Amino acid sequence: LFNPKESDFARLKLGDNIKFRPINENELEVGAFKDVNHN
Repeated sequence: LFNPKESDFARLKLGDNIKFRPINENELEVGAFKDVNHN
């Protein structure tokens, strides 16, 4: 029932989500569009 590989994979995915959450491409794009609109 317990698969160490799946657990490690889920842990890696969770770690990636935490790493990339502060650098969100969508948020950067929205910020860029807001800057363009203000100009």
